[in-house]
Amino acid sequence: FICPCFSFAQNLAPNYSFEDTSNCPNINVLESAIPWFQPTAGTSDHFHECVTSGLFDVPNNSFGYQNPRTGKAYAGFITIGGADWREYIEAPLISTMAKNKQYCAEFYVSLSDVYAAAIYRIGAVFSIDSLFGAGVAPLPYTPDITNPIGNFITDTNQWTLISGTYLASGGERFITIGNFYNNDSTDTILVTGSGASYYYID
Repeated sequence: FICPCFSFAQNLAPNYSFEDTSNCPNINVLESAIPWFQPTAGTSDHFHECVTSGLFDVPNNSFGYQNPRTGKAYAGFITIGGADWREYIEAPLISTMAKNKQYCAEFYVSLSDVYAAAIYRIGAVFSIDSLFGAGVAPLPYTPDITNPIGNFITDTNQWTLISGTYLASGGERFITIGNFYNNDSTDTILVTGSGASYYYID
């Protein structure tokens, strides 16, 4: 998920496939995938095979049908919604990033079946302090790792890789993933369903 490039260091992302859970997830609770959390008022989600209600079950849930890329769980978030609604997932890294060290980062996303307006603006921000927002507006940061411009992520069946390298300033302790751009700066392609955009992440 995140590790120093060209070395044999450990993955810095905790619970990187959202497998470890404090309890079976219920509505709008990402925090069951400890230590991941929601940094804004947006309601990011945790999906796990232990759920039996169908809402946040794996593979069939309220946003569509998707098998995990690995294991038995994944997370999900709204990447574009009405009135610039955004959701993010955030976690503390296992260890602090070292100054001038280059890190490789990668994660996989899949467009949901229900809210299937495909976008390309999905990325990650590394920060010294936790990023918080009081509402649901886009967090005002430029992603350090981002999907290529114009590369719309339209696949609702398979998982699409987002990857890149990051040269650390030193002291970064958190990763936040989502769409950091407002609706006017986020182009969409409607694949199916409504005009909103929801992605699973694993």
